[in-house]
Amino acid sequence: MVCGAIACVGKIAPLYNLAFSVIAFGLLIALISIKMNHNKVFIKPWYYLLSALSVFILEELITALKFFNIISESAIPRWFNAVFELIMVALFIYMLFVQINHVTEKYKQQTDELDRGRSQTRNLK
Repeated sequence: MVCGAIACVGKIAPLYNLAFSVIAFGLLIALISIKMNHNKVFIKPWYYLLSALSVFILEELITALKFFNIISESAIPRWFNAVFELIMVALFIYMLFVQINHVTEKYKQQTDELDRGRSQTRNLK
């Protein structure tokens, strides 16, 4: 009985993944729309996350279409999923690099301003 339940969950999982990723996509769109109201929000990495999520939705949609036998396994080979996953991982890594560069620039800018303030106070003494 346990094996039957596991097999059922394994077959229906792509549909749950698709539903949850569409919900996450909507939430990301709402987050990105915040940028219109607040100019100081750094949102560039979230665009890459949105792109990766879009690729994931496409992958899950293809998996669901294969599950319902709308498209055949030979139409889109299995290795194609690996290409989608490679694209998603590359987008995640680039998203992290963008965020790290932004934080580094902000930190450097704040320390430069602090150093300038200290040098000006030394000149006044």
